[in-house]
Amino acid sequence: SYQSSDILIRNSRFIGASDLSLYGISGLNANIFFTMAATVKVQNVEARYFHGSFIQEAGFNSVIENNTITDSTCDAGDGCVYSYNDVNYVVRRNVFDRVRGSTIFPVIHVRRTSATTQPAGVLAYNNTIISMGDVLNQEIAMGWRAMTGSSYPTGNSVFFNNIVMNAANASLGT
Repeated sequence: SYQSSDILIRNSRFIGASDLSLYGISGLNANIFFTMAATVKVQNVEARYFHGSFIQEAGFNSVIENNTITDSTCDAGDGCVYSYNDVNYVVRRNVFDRVRGSTIFPVIHVRRTSATTQPAGVLAYNNTIISMGDVLNQEIAMGWRAMTGSSYPTGNSVFFNNIVMNAANASLGT
């Protein structure tokens, strides 16, 4: 059941303009969703031609599932899917096609920013990441990153049964 602070986004299309070319992808320099809500459920959404996050700061107990993100750099928003101090966050059955993740802006990014916040945790499975492949300046085409080596390590994040294709200099996380 949904609470008043919850957000449901379902069966939608967001098509950006091709006004800016970054790393071989033309798109709008903006995030799709920046919610800062208690719980977000994003289902069956198509997003194309954006430089920025697909979803950022979705909140505890959020579910990001069955979405298609195409032609994105995951730039300017800390990753395509960015879990920022969130726990019980599920990312499943999404397709990231022609994306260009990096060590700074990976496709799925888990981060904890303070010792006073709960350890962030993500369960990510059955996702498909199809990279641009031709990574510039020897940058790593990163699929996901849980910042375990930072000053404030993340909690239990589990990444399994994901497919990463066409990633030059690929890294699957730290």
